[in-house]
Amino acid sequence: MKLIISAIGKLKSGPEKDLFDDYAKRLTRWKLDAFEHEVKQPNPKDLEGTKLIAPIPMNSLIIALDEDGKQFTSREFAGMLAQYEEQSVGAISFLIGGADGHSDMVKNIAAFRLSLGKLTLPHLLARVVLMEQIYRAQQILQGHPYHRD
Repeated sequence: MKLIISAIGKLKSGPEKDLFDDYAKRLTRWKLDAFEHEVKQPNPKDLEGTKLIAPIPMNSLIIALDEDGKQFTSREFAGMLAQYEEQSVGAISFLIGGADGHSDMVKNIAAFRLSLGKLTLPHLLARVVLMEQIYRAQQILQGHPYHRD
């Protein structure tokens, strides 16, 4: 199964990029593609949405990260990924919007919306948290002691 992260904003050199790259390198269970998009226009939600979905394959299950989305524990998140894997879903695409959130178009095409918690995170940090949770899910599913309850 392929995992895709399509996000607004670029991770520049620094701790966020280093962490993202480190977790991405450790990922062995799934193939990862990451796409970054810059949008610099007033009220760009629709343009952001178009850019976010552009690299997504047609058969991909789309999950939009959204503060009002469904919250999972790490084990539940791992279970969700395993379930989609067992159902032979070819790709899961995680969409991370800009500071103003997602357009209605993105919300409407998403299979569901995922929240990383009730705290507001900068979208660059949200990307790192998502990547760590994907890595953690891999470790949970492999029975590795990385995750402790």
